[in-house]
Amino acid sequence: MDVKKVTSILVIAVFTIFIACENQGDKGIAKTQKIEGLYVFIKSEPTAPYNTIGTIKSKDVFERAIEVGVGEEKAGTVLKNIIKSALEEIPFEKKLSLMASEAKDKYPNAEGIIFTSNLNNCSVIRFVDE
Repeated sequence: MDVKKVTSILVIAVFTIFIACENQGDKGIAKTQKIEGLYVFIKSEPTAPYNTIGTIKSKDVFERAIEVGVGEEKAGTVLKNIIKSALEEIPFEKKLSLMASEAKDKYPNAEGIIFTSNLNNCSVIRFVDE
């Protein structure tokens, strides 16, 4: 065998090993689901570059639900607290849906939301166009 063939074979072998190791990389990569048209990330973040364009707090969503549902002036303080308490205990999927809906209303160009520590606050994001 000549030196060029041996060198070529070694380069191809090293490159193949490198690619094989690269493909076994991060096992944390996953597909995310959309809720209300937004990508939802919980205790994770996108691998694609993004900008944070705002935040949503569940208290804002709950206060809006009270205003839309019965009106604060009609609810009274006691009823308002009962409704707020009930809304804080809503199921996981419904809470995600409410937060995503609020994000879409407040930030129409949003593409995703990120929950980092709990489901009471999220960052609203837009992906960077490449």
